[in-house]
Amino acid sequence: MLYQHENSVGKNFYECIQYHDFYYVPHMHRHPELIYVREGEVLVESSGGCVETIGKGEYALVLPNCIHGYTTPNHSLVDVCIFSQDYASSFFKDVRGKKADRTRFLCRPAISELVTREMFVTDRVPDLYLMKSMVYAVLHEYHNQVSFSRVESKNELLLNQIVGYVEANYTEDISLKGMGEALGYEPHYLSRYFHDRIPMHFSKYVNWYRVDMATELLRNTELPITEIAARSGFQSLRSFNRVYRDFTGITPSEEVRLPLGGAHHSYLMQD
Repeated sequence: MLYQHENSVGKNFYECIQYHDFYYVPHMHRHPELIYVREGEVLVESSGGCVETIGKGEYALVLPNCIHGYTTPNHSLVDVCIFSQDYASSFFKDVRGKKADRTRFLCRPAISELVTREMFVTDRVPDLYLMKSMVYAVLHEYHNQVSFSRVESKNELLLNQIVGYVEANYTEDISLKGMGEALGYEPHYLSRYFHDRIPMHFSKYVNWYRVDMATELLRNTELPITEIAARSGFQSLRSFNRVYRDFTGITPSEEVRLPLGGAHHSYLMQD
């Protein structure tokens, strides 16, 4: 199972891609994911082996940090929109720690017409306020058609606890021992559990998270690189430069000199 870190960080993050014959292996990320099927049908596989068929004109919403994958039995044309939770922060705060009984739902024609025309666009980022209004409209439809329950599975809950712990503590000196004490688990168990679900060692994941947070600051602020290194959890400029280059292929200074919107890093998930 893959953890897509590039779809897990960033304020007001938005990305829309259209796929023919959509297929993707089981994965998860912190940003919610909305799909719309324009042609054919897609099978959505979620936690516990549940498989749903999403047909033409139908939608599916995957909540944050939920495992999901896609296959196309015959043919499909699918719009996939990934957006950060701050577009609808109150909604995602309300459903935190809960799971939905399904991903599939429908939108009323008037809402669907607006969303498919203005939200599922690949050539531009929609206006911020228009995007927020469309997200809330879609979530209203979704919320009225699904049922929610508390996450009861210990395995599901622990993965969310680990991800949340890193989000809250990445600026500090994170260790499996410290996380184990905070969450009430033995470090060796956490290490094995984490690696079984996200194919990388925990220390690499922490650095991965720090690099992405640093990238946000390098691209969107004028803070000195030394301060960005400290704010991102690196203990020294030397370690920051080394780790950043290992993950992105360039140094933090080179990242700053890239033109706005000119950088897109692809990170390798495997160790």
